[in-house]
Amino acid sequence: MIDAETQNQLNKITARLEALEKKPARLIYPLDNDSKKAIEIETDKFMLSKIFDLIWKKSFHFLTMFDSIGGWDNTAGTTQVSGSKVLFTTGATSGNSATQQKTPADQKMLNFSRKIYFRTAFQVAATSAQTGYLVLGKAVNATGDKYFGFKFINGSLYGCASNNGISNEQTKLLQSISASTVYEVEARYLPGDKILFFVNATPAASEPSGSITSGIPNNTDAVVTNLAYMSITTNENVAKTMEVSYFEMMQFINITL
Repeated sequence: MIDAETQNQLNKITARLEALEKKPARLIYPLDNDSKKAIEIETDKFMLSKIFDLIWKKSFHFLTMFDSIGGWDNTAGTTQVSGSKVLFTTGATSGNSATQQKTPADQKMLNFSRKIYFRTAFQVAATSAQTGYLVLGKAVNATGDKYFGFKFINGSLYGCASNNGISNEQTKLLQSISASTVYEVEARYLPGDKILFFVNATPAASEPSGSITSGIPNNTDAVVTNLAYMSITTNENVAKTMEVSYFEMMQFINITL
């Protein structure tokens, strides 16, 4: 028969064991496999909802692979879908251009006050007597236009940007280009700071090919009139062509829900 004191000790031990069973499980550090799995499960639950909300509420994304050019405005020359690309063809007189632009009717989400990235891929059939643009914004008028992206003159590829039209354009030589060669280019606009330019970037070579820090669109400019503007102009009495295979952009926005 157990005496009172022993019974009292047994009751205390039982109470402690019951209390331990009710406590939540603790992670073991260094982490064992069960602890790692527990963290992964809980992180996935939290991040799945968090990432979805961030993408929907805080970013605007546009992508076209040019299965069609419906909704794009052709403002000069000929632009047409050719295979999986859009083909730009100028006239055969010096000064002729082929252009298309994307001008959304609802522009509340597009502005230079927040970070914008865009990328595209292009190739040209020749590398002489030609000028071309692949920009976000519009590069048409001597003054007033705001844009950033890429410009090629003959066989040279530049990063370009302007806060006040072509006459005030800033450029950065990136590299030479060859005929019938595809170049994938990417521009990253950091408002109030700089624009970074990448050409055929890979994870192993992710440093920018160049940057522009002055004369870029102001971060107080509320509206981007053109989501994209693309053009090629011949500078001799010979037609010029350019092919573009896709266009993708993403911008931070500020929607609070």
